[in-house]
Amino acid sequence: AGGDTNGDGASSGSAGWWWGLNIQDGGSATLNYAIVRYAYGAYRGAWDYRDFGAVYKTGTGTLSLTNSVVSNSAAAGVWVKNSSATQTISNNTIQSNGTHGVLLESAGSGVTVSGSTISGNSGSGIYVNNSSPVLDGNTVSGSTAYGLYVTGAALPSSVINNTLDGNS
Repeated sequence: AGGDTNGDGASSGSAGWWWGLNIQDGGSATLNYAIVRYAYGAYRGAWDYRDFGAVYKTGTGTLSLTNSVVSNSAAAGVWVKNSSATQTISNNTIQSNGTHGVLLESAGSGVTVSGSTISGNSGSGIYVNNSSPVLDGNTVSGSTAYGLYVTGAALPSSVINNTLDGNS
């Protein structure tokens, strides 16, 4: 992104400049060849009780995020929470986010993360909490935590052909 937002020449964004894309319960979204940068992407408890990700999906309805770039969020790049539907995260570049690249929280068994490059995030590249996703063919590198972190009672249904390299 760029442009002139205040009449003094070209502008550039920084993490936290906007809330991000929030697809709530019952909503669906298809993002193909999108660029999502500089979102807030964090838990906002206390006064407004909302969760945000650069791309955030909760509840029923589907998300298809393909061939896209999600970067430079203040917190989570892609966050799927309390989902009961099919969510597809495929062939993306997810990088340089303030916490996890991909955060799956009670996301059910309908999530597939495949063919994506997930790098340089300030948390785990892929963080799976009580979810059973398919993780296939991703390259995860340069995370300041784990490349792939799994916790909770539910485990991924399939983890194949992933490369985890250079994560702390």
